[in-house]
Amino acid sequence: NNISGGLDVHDASTLEYLYLYDNMLTGELLPSVLCSISDSLVDLRLNNNSFTGSIPNIECTMERLELFSLAQNELTGPIHDALGKKMPRMRELHLYENKLLSTIPESIFRPKNLTAVLLGNNELTGSLTSDMMNDAR
Repeated sequence: NNISGGLDVHDASTLEYLYLYDNMLTGELLPSVLCSISDSLVDLRLNNNSFTGSIPNIECTMERLELFSLAQNELTGPIHDALGKKMPRMRELHLYENKLLSTIPESIFRPKNLTAVLLGNNELTGSLTSDMMNDAR
C-alpha cells in the first residue's frame, strides 16, 4: 500500500487487529494513541513504515495484546521496561531493524506466553542473562 501520514486512531475500543505494515506511515508513535485502542487489541503490526522517535513508554495495560511489531522503522532510544509489564499476554515482540540504543530490559521476557523476541539489527548493548532466559520459560 501507499498509506502515508501519521497514526491517529482514537475511539477504536473494539478493534482487535490493526495491520498497517508495509506502508509509508511517518511521525512519532504517541502513547495516547496506543492506549486509545488498548482495550481489545490482540495484534498490532506497524512494521516496515517510517516511524521515528522512540518506542512509546506505554502507560496503559494492553491486557489482550499478543503480537506487537514495530520492526523495520526508524525508531531510536531505549526499549522501555514497561513493554513486558504492560503487555502480560504478549507472545511475540518484533523490534528488529530499527536504531534502538539501550540494554535489553529483563521485563520483556516476563509474559508467560512469550514465544519470540526479535531484536536484530539495532544498536543494543549488554548481555542476555540467565534470569532473562528463565523468565522466558
